[in-house]
Amino acid sequence: MINFGTKKETYRILYVEDSKFDFHFYRKVISDSLTKTYNIEVVQAKSIQDIETLCEEGEFDIIITDLNLIETNGVETFEHVKGICLDKTPIIVLTGSDDREVRTKCIDAGAEDFFVKGVSDRNIVAKLLTFILEQEKMMKNLKHLKI
Repeated sequence: MINFGTKKETYRILYVEDSKFDFHFYRKVISDSLTKTYNIEVVQAKSIQDIETLCEEGEFDIIITDLNLIETNGVETFEHVKGICLDKTPIIVLTGSDDREVRTKCIDAGAEDFFVKGVSDRNIVAKLLTFILEQEKMMKNLKHLKI
């Protein structure tokens, strides 16, 4: 791992989740796993409207999305999230559905990975987030170098 200094960076995570329980549970998983290394802000979007508003207001370093929202579900939800956040923000799917076809479609459409709630080891989620955040940190540092 490359050490870029002792200053803790602040990273913003957009978590698209309409279940209050799931949001609080996985926010705790993320915070417990990453706050020793990073300053983490996890922001909840409960709907497509929330995603639009939040993405207009500021950038996120990573997006985690459930696929089942009130107004949309399945791959359609992933496509909405990706379409709204037009930049290259990594998107991880964390959902209750264990549908292999949906998983394949999401990965083919650009999801970084796909995890099933209650089945995926929470350490896997934390490792993937750490990996992606490290990549983001490296890219930000390379942009500042402008070699």
